[in-house]
Amino acid sequence: MHRMKSLRKCLVPALVFAGLVAARQVAAQTKSARGTAKTVTDVSLTVKVGDKDMIFGVDAKTMVEAPGAGHQARAAQAAGVSGIKLTNAIQSGQSVIVSYREVNGKNLATEIKRVSTAGSATGSMPKDR
Repeated sequence: MHRMKSLRKCLVPALVFAGLVAARQVAAQTKSARGTAKTVTDVSLTVKVGDKDMIFGVDAKTMVEAPGAGHQARAAQAAGVSGIKLTNAIQSGQSVIVSYREVNGKNLATEIKRVSTAGSATGSMPKDR
């Protein structure tokens, strides 16, 4: 019984530490890019970030935040469609912030947010900044 308590005293802090390290690694893998939408399709988004183009894959889990997108999503749901198309919420020339992860060597957008200006940020940065 005493050995079990000792083991528990060591094991619980070790598991908590391991969980914190794993959570930090996942958060560190999420990046953010800010720029101007160049090409928009329902499966990808190309964004001009600084002086280079970045291509992001888009899937059913990608969250899109844009004025009117909530209304469009409710209308689509009422019509029996699972969601709106990216091309209905984001158009070429609009400023966006894309949160993304690298998956199998490709950028996968986890969130796309339409903003009023592309800002002066260039390149990508960790999202936890």
